[in-house]
Amino acid sequence: MTAPTDAAPERIRVLISSRINAPVRFGGKEAKLVDVRAALHKLIAHEELFGREPFVVWRSEKAAESASESAIARCKRRTAECDVFIAITNGEGGFVVGDTDDGICQLELQAAYEDSPAKVYLIGVPPPDKPAYTRAQLAANERFRRYIKELAIWKTDVADGDEAVVSAQAAMVDAVVRLTQGGVTAGRTGARSSTVSLNWESMDLRARANAIRKAATAYLKETTAPIKSLAAPGHDVHLEFDGTRTLCRVHAVPEALSYAPARDLVGQVFRDDHLTMPGDAKVHGPVHFIACHRGVTRGQARKLLGVDDATYIDTDFGVFMADEVQQVQVFLIKNCRDPTSSPRTSPPVWHG
Repeated sequence: MTAPTDAAPERIRVLISSRINAPVRFGGKEAKLVDVRAALHKLIAHEELFGREPFVVWRSEKAAESASESAIARCKRRTAECDVFIAITNGEGGFVVGDTDDGICQLELQAAYEDSPAKVYLIGVPPPDKPAYTRAQLAANERFRRYIKELAIWKTDVADGDEAVVSAQAAMVDAVVRLTQGGVTAGRTGARSSTVSLNWESMDLRARANAIRKAATAYLKETTAPIKSLAAPGHDVHLEFDGTRTLCRVHAVPEALSYAPARDLVGQVFRDDHLTMPGDAKVHGPVHFIACHRGVTRGQARKLLGVDDATYIDTDFGVFMADEVQQVQVFLIKNCRDPTSSPRTSPPVWHG
């Protein structure tokens, strides 16, 4: 690791991960990913905000091409400690570590994702033209590519190192906004005795459910830019994704999901999707958003869906679940305790 000695908590810690000697087109000529990393390091580290440099940048130079246990351990520790993790990948998993059969690039990405999916930004650059891989490397590369494909994170593909730098700048802007909003959301956990929160707490279950649905629906309609929000009745919201109109339905669980009377107000709302879809072939969906007054666990999500063999993803906002057989997609959004916390905990738009 090359890390400044003043890596204090008051600075935003950014880790840049990639292969070192992998070829890439950069600056109008053939270069290596280490050159892209160096340029990005300098750019981010010296970016100023009101005359100050708020970012400290780490690069896993020593671990990236070294199989030593100390280098790998240090790399994984930094990966867990960083606030923003930017991975520039050409699809190579990196050298295979120990008995894991996985490459160092995959292990780094896994460590960052398991710490916080929201801090992970992945930028794909073209693979080498004529690579020479061992059998173990080929297998590690294939596992790495499958792993990347499954991740619900901010990710984009670029043509060369120059575009990678531009995308990394966009990622940093997104990260700063998310970190700021996340800090505000966390700060609200100490303000649940506010007047509005107490008003919601004093409501009966049905009144609270209506208040939660109203707040969540308003958020989806007003703040989903750049997704276009289209008019829809009641607690339905039509969102436009790349020209495709998708029906989103908003529901609410006004108490803990473990509390049956509150859970029963929602039930398995997706069971009647085929009966309640509008007769418009241009409208897809629906996608269900269930705003939950308290926390959400994967076990609760599985019980609500009623299917073990489905997709369940733990996220910063709650749990996403999908069942391909039933054609069901549900976002369970946690800690919707008042009109301000409800919107902020809603899921981000995935970049694919």
